[in-house]
Amino acid sequence: MKVRYGTILLVSILSVCSQWSCKNNSIVGTSAPVTVTLSGTVVSSNSATPIEGATVILSYGSTKDSVTTGSNGSFQFTLDMTDTSGMNVTLTVYETGYIRYSNTFNVKSNQSFQVSLNINPLDYAILNGAVRDKASTWPLTGASVVVSLPGASSSSISYLSYFKSHVKSLSSFIIDSTTSGALGKFSLIIPFPDYLDTVSATMTVAKAGFVTQQIIRTFTKGTTDSVVVLLPQDTSQSVAHLVGQVTDSHSLLPITNVSVILTSTLMKDTIKTLSDGSYSFDFDLPGASSSVSGTLLFQLSGYDDTTLSFSVDAGKTLTENVALSAKATVVGGDSSTARGIARSISLVSVSSQEISIHGVGRNETSVLVWQVLDSLGFPVDINHRDTVTFVPTGPAVSGSDPAYVTPTSGITDGSGQISTTVNSGTVAGTIQLLAELTLQNGKRVQSSPVLITVDGGLPDQKHFELNSNLPHASNFAGYDWSEITQGFTVQAADTFANPVAPSTAIYFTTTSGEITAAGQTDAAGHANATLYSGSPLPYEPPVTLSAFLLRRFSVQVDTSYFGNGKGYAFVSAHTQGANGTIVADSDVICISGWGTVSIVDTNASDTIHANGAIEFLVYIRDENGNPLESATTVAATATVPTPPPTDLGTAWSPIVGGDLVSSSGGPITFGDALTRDQMQNGLPLTYGRTWFYVTFTPTLTQGSAPPVTNFFLQITVQGRNTGNALIAVSKTVVVVP
Repeated sequence: MKVRYGTILLVSILSVCSQWSCKNNSIVGTSAPVTVTLSGTVVSSNSATPIEGATVILSYGSTKDSVTTGSNGSFQFTLDMTDTSGMNVTLTVYETGYIRYSNTFNVKSNQSFQVSLNINPLDYAILNGAVRDKASTWPLTGASVVVSLPGASSSSISYLSYFKSHVKSLSSFIIDSTTSGALGKFSLIIPFPDYLDTVSATMTVAKAGFVTQQIIRTFTKGTTDSVVVLLPQDTSQSVAHLVGQVTDSHSLLPITNVSVILTSTLMKDTIKTLSDGSYSFDFDLPGASSSVSGTLLFQLSGYDDTTLSFSVDAGKTLTENVALSAKATVVGGDSSTARGIARSISLVSVSSQEISIHGVGRNETSVLVWQVLDSLGFPVDINHRDTVTFVPTGPAVSGSDPAYVTPTSGITDGSGQISTTVNSGTVAGTIQLLAELTLQNGKRVQSSPVLITVDGGLPDQKHFELNSNLPHASNFAGYDWSEITQGFTVQAADTFANPVAPSTAIYFTTTSGEITAAGQTDAAGHANATLYSGSPLPYEPPVTLSAFLLRRFSVQVDTSYFGNGKGYAFVSAHTQGANGTIVADSDVICISGWGTVSIVDTNASDTIHANGAIEFLVYIRDENGNPLESATTVAATATVPTPPPTDLGTAWSPIVGGDLVSSSGGPITFGDALTRDQMQNGLPLTYGRTWFYVTFTPTLTQGSAPPVTNFFLQITVQGRNTGNALIAVSKTVVVVP
């Protein structure tokens, strides 16, 4: 049963013959009074349960009649009619906790209805939930979920008596029940009478094979809540465990890939031992007093088969370790196949595959253990010991203070093992380590390479830098728009200029909008963050901005280049360096706003001769006077006037030139600029143009100029500062002969 707010449930009205018979009492064709009966049943739409005590009103003309439904939800009205065309009546049904129902229809004969009332969500509490296995948290489908009231309490009996048309079972005091579906989900609907706002009830959740859970909950009318119920597995269905390890009887080392064949009274199964020689079986037994018995057969090429018997009780764990004996091998003949002589080198263990550079207070060493094996894969013994040499290569073993191994060579022990230690230097990078030996025939045997990573040290202030990312590294449109994003990247290295260790935490703050709180460095020592435009709006005092650029870039920038400071914000990053010191850096960015365009009248007159020229000053900037972001396109064009009918021989070829026309004659595209340029030359690249000169030459190419010709000079701007729409400004130029 599921009810959701805002859902419109259809009300079904079934018009059938009286008492569901097939009588036809039509009054058409007679003027004598005829008695017509209207009857029906009122039920709940969510449970199809008859609703007792619902008010049913029948209205016709100026007459109203009402009845209350009985215990089976039934009602009945009797009408006397003389009109052969029938009678229009309105049937209205309402009850506490349900949405009022009303329908107008024409009556000509006996009719019977079933009225389904939709529940009113404001009179119910809705509980959405999920049932899961407590051990694995997997969803459980088919679990029974029941909400019931304490059967002995007077409040429970009063609740059920008042609202009995809503509940599922009066005898068991069940308010609602359901079964968990896909993903273990369920939904319950708890009805309330007018006088009650809360009720405490017991929620019982049960499923075969799991321990039933009972939860006392308080439900509040008009609310929606959620719950996750975790069911523990039923221990009465006990599980027995059989585990063990298989080793070599000579070296006592674990053996992998041994076939373990189980034969028992319950099942048969075959598994392989893992890399540590371990194996395990689980038995689901019917009860706590049950047990299982059987045999285990261990098989591996080169070893004798081994069989053992076992018996294990429910709820117990039996450990059976087995030592396999190698099959007898004739020593002698071809030395290349003789048992005991070294033929391969296998890695046994690595204490750490990541170490840090020397002197930063972190782990600087990794111990590697190797084992030399004979042709059958057995460790060489003390009588066949051999010399193994260790060869490191890679970036971390170069430079003035490289990583190294000690010892560089050694002799195997009685179990064929030998170890060496990798020690870091001050160079970060990777080390590839090989173990090798030389056979009596001169052939070289090598192990598989082992990769050790030497991470950088702690962040160093001289090697810690925060920068805004391209293409809008200095300026991005976001002053008038929220959630516009701009990326920032920290480059962090240690005192030796090595990238810091991966996953080093970097923390970010901003003076405008919001920014990712923290990031972690990657293998290159980079950590990223995203700035989102928004409140508070960017503003920094021009004195602060000028001082920052001088300190960071050694560039003296006059405070006037920042206007009043609106549109400028700082982003900062910090982390912890050596000895607990704080390593930090900041960057400044212009967050530009809505773009504006204006043409300034700098001429005494906008009238020129047909062979003349005129120049205008154009300002393109945002609302705060700052430059627009990169990739903004600007075009300057002139509209050629249409000659009057009396002067069809006139032709013009106007030329627009100046700062807003590219070398190819097309539009220009703005670059990335932090500040305005204040109409001075020779400024660094961080300065952006906000003013431009445009020249216009009418150029008469045919005929003679009319007395007056009006040309229209137009400047258009398009980019994120204009909402990617085209904004334009025009200027009329009057041309005379």
